[in-house]
Amino acid sequence: MILDTLDAIGKYAGLGPNFETAVRWLQETDTGALEPGRTDIDGEKAYAVVSENRLEPKEPAFEVHRRYADIQVILRGREGFRYGREGKELSGKPENDVWFCEADRQVPFDLEEGGFTVFLPGEAHAPGLYPEKGEKPLSPAAPVTDRKIVVKVLMD
Repeated sequence: MILDTLDAIGKYAGLGPNFETAVRWLQETDTGALEPGRTDIDGEKAYAVVSENRLEPKEPAFEVHRRYADIQVILRGREGFRYGREGKELSGKPENDVWFCEADRQVPFDLEEGGFTVFLPGEAHAPGLYPEKGEKPLSPAAPVTDRKIVVKVLMD
């Protein structure tokens, strides 16, 4: 897992040729102008999905990918995540490169606007969670919305 801010993403371009393409696209694209949905970067080698999410307190659902890395960038708002060690596999959707699993050694963290995280293949993570921390305390009853982009990068 990598955790950093978007202004430093260039130092991760060396993770592979598809990663370099994705990083360059993030540096050169006005991501705030993208409509929700999928945007192709380089076919199935790298593509992006913009979403607007309503976040409410819930139990984390862990997922893991086998072929793709996720670069998850918060464009607006704040989102909670958990990172963990992959445990028992519960179910999967191989056509979407996603398997749901249990996870132990869980580490919670929040990302705010301009922050990103990278989950490499085999790293269990739970995105889309209600933020736990931040400058302004949050009421557990108040929903939070965010806007983010997930860049899927083929690593094999």
